[in-house]
Amino acid sequence: MTAEKQQQVDSMLREVLGEGSIRLQVAGHALEEDLVAGTSRVRMTLVAPHSGHEREIEGKGVGLVDAAFDALVRMLVTEYPSLKHIRFASFSLSGEVGTGERRSQTDAGTTARLEVVNQVGRTFVFTDSSRSVAASSVQVTLSAVEYFVNSERAFFRVRSFLDEAMAKGRHDLAQRYTQMLTQ
Repeated sequence: MTAEKQQQVDSMLREVLGEGSIRLQVAGHALEEDLVAGTSRVRMTLVAPHSGHEREIEGKGVGLVDAAFDALVRMLVTEYPSLKHIRFASFSLSGEVGTGERRSQTDAGTTARLEVVNQVGRTFVFTDSSRSVAASSVQVTLSAVEYFVNSERAFFRVRSFLDEAMAKGRHDLAQRYTQMLTQ
């Protein structure tokens, strides 16, 4: 999917869900890694910005990104089963050497880039930039999960709008909602 098309879908998601979209922030995380066994465990504190509600989640995997994804999916998959069908296609980090304040440039900015493929083979790209490799890695993973959760929420909401428009004989609205569903 092109960046432009993904932005159009993002705009549609905001229009359909409004304040009902799922938005979370990672307030903090703790990573434990067994380098010999090649396993990781992450504990994350998530905050809902509108309510301030905090939730602790935990995941396991091979490295930070895998464990963070595991934690997020476990928290949401019962309500949003489409998460079972997405897969990572690419993950990369790039350092923005020269942007740091320290002579060593170890505090330079970094960008995490994640490509995720849905069950029909469409690729979606997510990025996050910060001064922390770990923070950008966790945030880009959260952004991808939020996107697919909100897409699923929007699909069912638009579907209910379509059913209501059809029942009321509002073919103009039915056509608009059908078009939204095809995006």
